[in-house]
Amino acid sequence: MGLVVGDLLILTAIVTAGGLVALAISKRKDATLLEQDRLRRLHETERAKREAKLYEDGIPLICIGCETKFVGPLTSSGCPTCHSTTLVVTEQEMNASREKLRDSQISE
Repeated sequence: MGLVVGDLLILTAIVTAGGLVALAISKRKDATLLEQDRLRRLHETERAKREAKLYEDGIPLICIGCETKFVGPLTSSGCPTCHSTTLVVTEQEMNASREKLRDSQISE
């Protein structure tokens, strides 16, 4: 028994619907990847701006490791007390983090 025209139309509709679903999934995946890439670039830009402030003259800095406060720029020897370069942030950034933490504790 062979396929009739009605069967072929149904089969065509199923294949077309499957293709449309696959296309929709592919488009959604592409959109998600583009958004992830945009967010990654945004975070990299923000990090670069934060790091650049460490090397500006006159910016108040603080070492998270030993809590020493000093004025920038950050030198290759790092914190004047413990000599860490990775634990130094701007005092403004430290205050913003403390405020955010305090706000989250209040809202709980």
